[in-house]
Amino acid sequence: MKRNLFPFTLLLAGVMMLASCLNDEDDSIKITYYGDAALTSFSVGTLTRTYLNNKGEALKSTVDGTDSTTTVDGSKYKFTIDQLKREIYNADSLPAGTAVSKVVCSLASKNSGVVYVKRMASDTLDYFTGNDSIDFKDKRVFRVYSTDGQSYRDYNVEIRVHKELADSFEWQREDVSNILPDLGKYKGVKIFAMGENVFAMVNDGATSFVMRKGINDNSRWNTVTPNVNTVFSPDAYKNVATLDGWIYMLTNGIMFKSKDGAEWQNVNVQGVENLKQLVGASATKLYAITQNGMASSKDGEVWTDVALDGDKNLLPTGSISFCTMPSTTNKGVDRLVMVGNSAKADTAAVVWGKIEDYSEEQDSYSWSLYEGNYKKELPNMAGLSVVRYDGRLYAIGGAGLGGSTAQPYAQLYFSKDQGLTWHKSTLFTLPADMPKDVDPNTLSMTTDKYNNVWIISASTAQVWKMRINRLGWKTEQTAFSE
Repeated sequence: MKRNLFPFTLLLAGVMMLASCLNDEDDSIKITYYGDAALTSFSVGTLTRTYLNNKGEALKSTVDGTDSTTTVDGSKYKFTIDQLKREIYNADSLPAGTAVSKVVCSLASKNSGVVYVKRMASDTLDYFTGNDSIDFKDKRVFRVYSTDGQSYRDYNVEIRVHKELADSFEWQREDVSNILPDLGKYKGVKIFAMGENVFAMVNDGATSFVMRKGINDNSRWNTVTPNVNTVFSPDAYKNVATLDGWIYMLTNGIMFKSKDGAEWQNVNVQGVENLKQLVGASATKLYAITQNGMASSKDGEVWTDVALDGDKNLLPTGSISFCTMPSTTNKGVDRLVMVGNSAKADTAAVVWGKIEDYSEEQDSYSWSLYEGNYKKELPNMAGLSVVRYDGRLYAIGGAGLGGSTAQPYAQLYFSKDQGLTWHKSTLFTLPADMPKDVDPNTLSMTTDKYNNVWIISASTAQVWKMRINRLGWKTEQTAFSE
């Protein structure tokens, strides 16, 4: 540790006088001075926060006319002390707009060592008291001295404030006309993500082909050439699901699987003629609509019928989305949600749900048709596309079907109760430049493991990508040992 005696001349003199007085009264009292110095805790009090708009600018007032400032309870934000690097910081940053120019903080030091704060513009040290406010717009240096006055330790203290609004986002558009040059030719598309890649299967009117792109690289989309001679049917794009790192596809009565969209293997399906449409997968099983209702499979080969609690004639027949929602109360349990169109549906889309308990050897749960509240149902829309994102379900779609008055791609809908009720989203909006007058079968949405949302429009050869800011913030290390 560094050595410095000057700041302690008066301190030691006072301590010696106190010790002398104590010895006069009781020679049995002894004072021990320690040679080590460290800060052991740090916290801040109540802070002021100004609300910001989506551009990060301070608001003069909120939309309801109330004050545009509020307070933040700083005690809820834990500060990490890295004794090796001698750094103190809050791993969970304060909300954007929080003022840190006048902060009252509390701290503790080892063996009650004395603490000083270095001034921002010089090396002058000021004695720290818990009543003074400190400017933390930049990192500050706190110095703690050992009680014997022989050593000290400096800490760089930083109060972190988010630069971005937690729920703000920006859509980024990419042109893919190099792969989709013949606008108007394409009849359907399904976009999906697996591992480090995002894929799109496109119906060009005669066949289905695969596009692929790395999620986090800057390369352009490229077409994937399959290794099999089989021509994928135009409807193959509707029959795609991913499980355990494999892409499964049903085409022309044949099941294939692939790790990368290029190298495909034949899957020997028992009773493949019974499968009508491959719809999705849970964490351990594929699901398909069959001639008799629904079936599941752990490997794509052996399929087992799944019970239905509802009219099988109301199973979705078009624009089917399949989402897995982890249970918030039970570990190892998911809620499966299947949404789509049905010729027998009215103004609302059909929504089915099922509990998936991964601890069960035999599946004891059935698929149930949701009977929703009329005013809170998801509108029946052409080209429905539903994804799980940020703990909710989000849906988009084209023009209303079955008497629904929904306008094409005018609104994002969300459900926070696993598909039971639906509401118009005021937090998220679709890309401003996304076309609304396209064939809804040529527009599809998905999410990836990095919390990105992807939308592809095959009709206009465009792809959009976005992520809300807080889902991209890193979780930092908060525990250290010397």
